[in-house]
Amino acid sequence: GDPTIYTLGFIPGRAGNHVVVHANLSKYANNQAAVTTTNILRSFPSVQDVIMVGIAAGVPRPDRPDGHVRLGDIVISSGSGVVQFDLGAATARGFQIRSTAPPPSASLLQAVNMLESEMLADQFSWRKWHDRFTRNANITRPKREPKRAFLHPIDGARERGLPRIFRGKLGASNTLMKNAKTRDKLARSLGLLAFEMEGSGVADASWEGGVGYLVIRGICDYGDPNKNDSWQAYAAHIAACYLGALLFQLPVQKYNLRSGQNATSQTHHDLKVAAYIPREARTVAQLRHLWGLRHPSRVFVVSGEIHGVNKFLRTVVLAGP
Repeated sequence: GDPTIYTLGFIPGRAGNHVVVHANLSKYANNQAAVTTTNILRSFPSVQDVIMVGIAAGVPRPDRPDGHVRLGDIVISSGSGVVQFDLGAATARGFQIRSTAPPPSASLLQAVNMLESEMLADQFSWRKWHDRFTRNANITRPKREPKRAFLHPIDGARERGLPRIFRGKLGASNTLMKNAKTRDKLARSLGLLAFEMEGSGVADASWEGGVGYLVIRGICDYGDPNKNDSWQAYAAHIAACYLGALLFQLPVQKYNLRSGQNATSQTHHDLKVAAYIPREARTVAQLRHLWGLRHPSRVFVVSGEIHGVNKFLRTVVLAGP
């Protein structure tokens, strides 16, 4: 049996709702992320994509405003996706990284492109979406950053009080980053925008399971000795906020909830519930409030033998620690 506890529900999509299964990791690091992903794909074999949502350490680049990641920003895996920088060979000339993580899902990256295009064309208001989500979540963006050894550059592309969205490679390992020199050396040599601890496990397990993946990270610290928890709640929520905006761009595949087969009618699902569950949101009412859902909703948690519902799942969302 599968020991993982799941929450199943719906996230609004384009002209309907995505059927989603959610699982929290029991602890951080790539090994546990790979185990949980494998369990999900075994129990829900029709899943098409795995999305890892959580927090990460950002890489400051005060010399490059267009690449300067700040607290509260969002980094999305793109290009080669994730680099596991602790996987390699220890040689006489030093450590040689040999990461071979697969690239993110092509269909999810298309949705990322679509959302970015709509933002640039003013067809989707990122500010309105952000403000509504944080208001419903009762989460406030911190006003101050911890002590830091650099100054923020002037960035004409940044809107005051609004997370900037970056796309690029993330560094993953089983070691928590708290060293600025190591952070900068790895970031410059590998072209990294952020550091986290689960992405390569999700990427490898997804590839082995024949499905796509994407990593969405809210930035909560700079991976230096001044790291603390003051931005974690906002960063986790803002990653979930972007997830909702992203899935809203994806067309919904219709399913017959009784038989598990693709439905031929155009009837939209009435059940809606956010599948990403921040630590502060534990009840169905809170989840509905976060996403501004007004229609009747319900959610159920299952574990163990769950094959009765495994035929109609579209996307998996993994919530990191």
